[in-house]
Order: sequence, then structure tokens, then C-alpha cells
Amino acid sequence: MKDVNTLLARILISLVFIFSGIRHILFFDNSIEYMKSFHVPATSFFLIAAIICLVLGSLSILLGYKIKRGSFLLMIFLIPVSCIFHWNFSDPMELIQLMKNLGLIAALLLLVSHGAGKYSISGR
Repeated sequence: MKDVNTLLARILISLVFIFSGIRHILFFDNSIEYMKSFHVPATSFFLIAAIICLVLGSLSILLGYKIKRGSFLLMIFLIPVSCIFHWNFSDPMELIQLMKNLGLIAALLLLVSHGAGKYSISGR
């Protein structure tokens, strides 16, 4: 049962990042404008870097291949995103987004600690 739970957790965690990466690709210009509104320098560079982290990290977790590297990639994405975009505690939605990101970081840390499980590329 533990390996089935790990597989389900990997699928659900990766879905969050897959959809985020797809959204950033499909709405690239909107993402650039949003980042500029927070005075992020070199927005195109950082958005492309974020998309790479999201795609590679989420595929790593979904497939269970080099899960520690994939998890670290996603944490590298989440930490600055949380600090830059979700630090307005007076806005309840931003606080919810910050708490969601902290929960995702916790889930990623669990994956780093426990691995991908039997139902993964690494587990074979």
C-alpha cells in the first residue's frame, strides 16, 4: 500500500507543476507582464528558467526518475516565487498561495526523504 500511496502522491504533486508550466507556456506574455509588475529583472530569462524547472521537475516526480533532483528543481522554483509574489500578508489570497507553496515544499521534502517508491523508473 505504501508504494501505491507514493505513486498517487507523485502524480498529484506533479500535476500542480505540470499545469503551472503549461499555463506559463500558453500565456507567456501575460506571465512576463505579471513578473514585470513585481519589478523582476530579466523577466524572459527567469520565466524560461521557471518553465524548465517546472517541466523537468514535474516529469522527474511523475516518472519517478532522479526524484531528488526533480524535487530540488521545484523547490528552487518555489522558494523565490513564494518570496517575490506571495508575500503580501494583507491579501488573504496571497497568504493562501504562500501556504500552498509551503505545503508543496513539505511534500517535495518528503519525496526527497522517502524516494520514488516501487512504481517508478528508479524503482525498477
